[in-house]
Amino acid sequence: MAHPNEELLRKGYKAFSESDLETIGTLFADDVVWHNPGKSSIAGDYKGKEQVFELFGKVTQETGGTFKTEVHDVIANDEHAVVLVTTSAEKGGKSYEGNGVGVYHVKDGKVTEAWQLAEDQYAIDEFWG
Repeated sequence: MAHPNEELLRKGYKAFSESDLETIGTLFADDVVWHNPGKSSIAGDYKGKEQVFELFGKVTQETGGTFKTEVHDVIANDEHAVVLVTTSAEKGGKSYEGNGVGVYHVKDGKVTEAWQLAEDQYAIDEFWG
């Protein structure tokens, strides 16, 4: 049987792939903090569901819905979950595909903080501009 935090993150990634923000909203704490490293247009710290959902909307809009995340594995314990992914997208005649890691802090069944890390941050920064 999978750890509850593994199930939580798998449910979240599935909901994201289906543009199901209602479900994602039930998985995030109201004061969730989302960290995107780098120097691109999507880099920064996003605080609260509203800002995180604005980021998700921007990613979807700018890629014309081509942004996809394939989950390879989820590792979880009582406080954290780590998700191994391959991400792909197209935007403005450019394409991106690369591996990444999402690290999540979970408390009381809700994601409270997330860090998104790419194997090639330079490629992410160039893609997003």
